[in-house]
Amino acid sequence: MTHPELESARLKLNRAREHIEGLKTEQERWAKDHPQPFAWRLQDDVEPDRILGLISQMDDPPGFMSTIVGDIVHNLRSSLDHITWQLVQHGTCTSLKPSDETQIQLPIYNTLPEFDANRKRRLPGVLDVQETIVRRYQPYQRGVAAADHPFAILEVLSNTDKHRNIHLTFWCASKAAFEVTYQPVGCLIKEMVPLLNLHDPLKIDAPLFFVRAADRTLCRGMKVEAKLTYQIAFQDGVWVHDRVSHIAQLASDLLAEIDGVL
Repeated sequence: MTHPELESARLKLNRAREHIEGLKTEQERWAKDHPQPFAWRLQDDVEPDRILGLISQMDDPPGFMSTIVGDIVHNLRSSLDHITWQLVQHGTCTSLKPSDETQIQLPIYNTLPEFDANRKRRLPGVLDVQETIVRRYQPYQRGVAAADHPFAILEVLSNTDKHRNIHLTFWCASKAAFEVTYQPVGCLIKEMVPLLNLHDPLKIDAPLFFVRAADRTLCRGMKVEAKLTYQIAFQDGVWVHDRVSHIAQLASDLLAEIDGVL
């Protein structure tokens, strides 16, 4: 059964998904116009036969993409809170003070003591069977890995976007290959080795590759071409699209379970 009381939660979740797809579209459009978001320089390595390729300039993702991330996060968090509001409305508390109503939201806590200490103000009168479902979706269920739970991450993202600043995002390479396209006369290249770690944010001075040459002084004018695809990522290197999609899926799972017992 699909309860009409949960329609607002569904609408918020659907809106989050629309923003997720919108962000993907904007990223693809930007990438088409900026096939390479960085430049690099060649620099002698401490090893006498190696030349390093290092990032010398970066074009960060445009700020409007971070505002889309904020829209995604806001709608995901709102969908969870709309679910919780309906749980309270169908619970045992027949009347609440306005000040009590402002405390209602899906509790998201990394430890069991925190959840228990805040349960009554976040979930006043919620039935046991429904609270059991909410507990299964708590970050504390992961123990020492609680901070990596999708809802724990959502809480951090939501609070940051609402109260502090737009989210900083970075470019990360999902695929990368480098090829020497010009070798000066006498330049003998023994090998070329990529150094770029996929999913690591691209930053100034990050190493991209090294070239091992018989005599690097003869290779000063060589040219290297980069072929890569890239994604928007958070500072920890997780792609934004993957992370918010994972959170959206978990929110959808919770909504489906609550829909079945409301």
